[in-house]
Amino acid sequence: MKIYKNILNEDLLNHCTQELVMLSKERTWGSSFLGWNQDLLAGISGSTLMTFVTPTTKESIIKCISKHFPDDIEYNMQYYIWQYNSGIACHSDECYESGATIYLNDWNMNFGGLFVWRDDSSDIMKAIAPQKNMMILNDKKQDHFVTSISPLSQDFRITIQIWTIQK
Repeated sequence: MKIYKNILNEDLLNHCTQELVMLSKERTWGSSFLGWNQDLLAGISGSTLMTFVTPTTKESIIKCISKHFPDDIEYNMQYYIWQYNSGIACHSDECYESGATIYLNDWNMNFGGLFVWRDDSSDIMKAIAPQKNMMILNDKKQDHFVTSISPLSQDFRITIQIWTIQK
């Protein structure tokens, strides 16, 4: 895993958060219960909501992050709202060239939502608490998962999920 802090400029970070809030009032959202493979929901009792990042915002994000990716790829980007009890079971994003997460809000690790991964074939797992404006890039198809969000949290965990494929 590669970790980058302050990945978006402050204006774009604020714009993304405002756009997510605006889109949350529209009927454009899907649910992990409806769209994800059942293997990704193993042990998860809550639903994650998702919608596509608007094309203009997507292009602005690509300008900020493209130096960390190969030139010959296509980006798929979605906003995620990680609700209470949501998370994702262990997987590797095997069908993509890479996967990344950009965290849009501050997060208290006491309420779950930790990003956990295995660097190699050992049994030792690593974890990181989400930090606002941090990007985690998985370009080695490493196993990873997100721990469940506590129902006691006062906030949802909000992210931009990015997957890339070869052109």
